[in-house]
This record gives sequence, structure tokens and C-alpha cells, in this order.
Amino acid sequence: MLRFFRVLDRCLDFFAECVTILMCGTILFGVASRYIFRFSTYGLDEIVRFSLIWMTFLGAVLATRDRKEIAIDVLSSHLPLIGKRIVKGISDLLTLFLLVFLAGYGWKMTVFQHTILTSDLQLPGSVMYIVVPGSAILMGLYLFVRRIRERAPKEV
Repeated sequence: MLRFFRVLDRCLDFFAECVTILMCGTILFGVASRYIFRFSTYGLDEIVRFSLIWMTFLGAVLATRDRKEIAIDVLSSHLPLIGKRIVKGISDLLTLFLLVFLAGYGWKMTVFQHTILTSDLQLPGSVMYIVVPGSAILMGLYLFVRRIRERAPKEV
């Protein structure tokens, strides 16, 4: 199981780096082609838009994996340990519920958009939407494994 997550972590890091390089390179090429070489390249804005959407959802997965989510602890910081655990459990349960909704609805949108082609590159719309259910499943997986590890007895 640990090997699976090591491989998954490496794949996610590599993919996030590739999408970032693609987005930055596309923007740089678009600016250079427009202002230096005086021509505009067809479809670059669509690639940048897709890359930005993918980076947003990949960033959410990486934040969940690395426990870097934004948390508001105004209430829980004043609670005793048992209260903090209850609030954390409720928060994780609501997050899992949201992720199940996001995965289901994201899959419906992916299937719906598959037959609709993008305006510039004529790619299926599902290319943009498949990241929604995929990232929701990965975030749920990381959150679920984190909860199991937190409940496991600590070794000395």
C-alpha cells in the first residue's frame, strides 16, 4: 500500500510539473509570437485555460496530500482535545460528502461535454472536465487514508 502511494505521489508531482511547464511555456510563446514576431497563434488561449483548470484541481489534490488545506480554527482552537477531534471528524465527513458529490456531478458533466468540441482546437469538452471527478476521487482517497492513519495506534 505504501509503495502505491509513493508511485502515485511521484506521478502527481510529475504531472503537475508538466502542466505548469505547458502553461508557462504556452503563455511565453504566445506573448513572444504576438509582440516580437507579430503573429498570433491559434488555440493558445484554450491550452492555457485548460492548463489553469487542471492546475487548480491538481493543486487541491496536492494540498490535500500534504495537509496544506486552509482551515479556520476560531472555534476549534478554544475546545478541549475531544472537542477538536469531534470538529475534525465532522469537517472530514462533510468534506468527503462534498467530494462524493463533486465526483458524481463531475462525471456527469464529463460525459455530457464529451460530444461538444472546443472552439479552437476541436478537442472534446471532456478533456477539461475529467479533472473534476479524478481530483475528487484522489482527494477523497488521501483524506480517507489520512483518517485511517490518524486512528491507528501510535508506535513508540
